[in-house]
Amino acid sequence: MTIRNFNLRLTQQHFTNLLTAGVLYALSVGCHVANADTDEFNKKMRLARNGNESAQFDVGMMYFNGVGVERNYREALRWFRKPAEKGIINAQIKLGMILDKGEGVPENNREALQWYLAAARRGNAEAQYYVGNMYDHGEGVREDNDLAIDMYLLAAEQGQVDAQTRLGFMFGYGEGVPEDDERAFKWFYRAAQQGRTEAIIRLAFMYDYGEGVVEDKAAAATWYEESAKTGHIDSQYRLAFMLATGLGTREDDAEALKWYETAAANGDAETQYRLGTKLSDGITLQINNNRATHWFKKAAEKGHENAQHKLADAYRYELGIRQNNKMAIDWYTKAASQGNVSSQQSLGEMYEQGTGAPQDTINSYVWYSMAKTQGLGNANEALDRVKSTMSSDEIELAQTKALDCYEANFKQCL
Repeated sequence: MTIRNFNLRLTQQHFTNLLTAGVLYALSVGCHVANADTDEFNKKMRLARNGNESAQFDVGMMYFNGVGVERNYREALRWFRKPAEKGIINAQIKLGMILDKGEGVPENNREALQWYLAAARRGNAEAQYYVGNMYDHGEGVREDNDLAIDMYLLAAEQGQVDAQTRLGFMFGYGEGVPEDDERAFKWFYRAAQQGRTEAIIRLAFMYDYGEGVVEDKAAAATWYEESAKTGHIDSQYRLAFMLATGLGTREDDAEALKWYETAAANGDAETQYRLGTKLSDGITLQINNNRATHWFKKAAEKGHENAQHKLADAYRYELGIRQNNKMAIDWYTKAASQGNVSSQQSLGEMYEQGTGAPQDTINSYVWYSMAKTQGLGNANEALDRVKSTMSSDEIELAQTKALDCYEANFKQCL
């Protein structure tokens, strides 16, 4: 055996030993944790059987979460009930939640409401929110917006963020209460201060457009940035626009482009198309036809009609992509079949000129005709021009095909 091979074997054996030791250690740690959980459960159970209310609640939680014992919602419910009946608020709320949601047991909204009420009457904000929610949605009780508002207000004043957010929406949209933008703003602001995403989104919008508060673009930009960081696409797009134009914040094209592209990467075809347009028109961003075409293609592949037309233009006029008239015709056709009048006109031109496909006056006539039916001004002149080069038989055939195309809503035009 050579020294090299011997060292190799030692290395492999060493690795195997380390791996085995690691697995054994992990298993031993896992077993130790499991044993510790079981020991803790047994300890709590002994105390619980002796009437210790705190231990009874803990046993309920361990059954509910499957810690130290197999998960068992029925047993969890049984152990929560014991301290709940003795007035332990946390147990009352947990019991209400299980019955309210029907977690592992039959749903019972009416009994859930009774347990929530028991805790709410003692001033618990979480329980007050749950009671408000049940009156709000008519679960276990007849819907009552006044009682819902009262309970939400009690919870919200104590800082309960779910109640604050719900009040913001109720006052903001007039749901069960008169619309009141100022009160909506107040509650959204409090919830936003606690990091609630929905409230942050609404707060940015309200500052931006002066709803319930004096319009403040700088504050709007600050909150849009907070919202953008949570992944909210519309906020990302609006923040990008503000950075690109210096509206309420510093003008920063690089940062604007970053947020535009973040929104587009996670967004729908419309967002991608809008970014492509901004990169190609040079109004709010520096012209970048390569990136514009990239986003037009993303949106076009999702079926966005206007993006398909823009992508076809890019192939036809070599805008950020190598010229390819055949591809231009393919994308114009996709857009035209969705009723895009500009693509219909462009197809008429390309078939008339024989660009990207053999010259075809009949197809040219059909597409010019479709553009004319949708009111495109210069389509009529183009139609007369191509018609002047056709025989009467060709015109008759083209008109028949045009009628078929029109009646099929542009889907049978070739």
